[in-house]
Amino acid sequence: MIARCWRCMLLLLVLGTCPSGQAAGAAVSLATVSYAGLALILLGVALMLAEVLLPSFGVVGLGGIVAFVVGAVTIARQAEAERERRAKVIHAEGELQASEKLMQAAQMLGREQGAMQLRYMQTLGSIAGDKSSTIVFPMPMDLLKGLVDRQP
Repeated sequence: MIARCWRCMLLLLVLGTCPSGQAAGAAVSLATVSYAGLALILLGVALMLAEVLLPSFGVVGLGGIVAFVVGAVTIARQAEAERERRAKVIHAEGELQASEKLMQAAQMLGREQGAMQLRYMQTLGSIAGDKSSTIVFPMPMDLLKGLVDRQP
């Protein structure tokens, strides 16, 4: 939606609606607003308008620019913190799903006696596909007991 005047744009950002009653887009309605940053931006705009009306030789306008920049930086920092928070939540949910899948796999491998040995052999086969790797193949002690017991 495109706002037709600056009042509509401002109300769209602050309230999520414009005077004509149209709802804001999903991006505006979901965005978190830093009220301190927004207040600083509004103060900056007010000081710039006051510069036009008052003969202050640029001091009020300079204060407006500083307030505007500090407000924009405040809003940018909050947006970055919100993105990082969402990324951490998504990462944690992924870790939870991975641990649940690993638990299911362990339970499935534990049900069948030969499943773990087959998985072990499959892993060795995938390692052997790389010609530059050295494979240390551990022998189960159960196999060696049979050989030791045969010797007279």
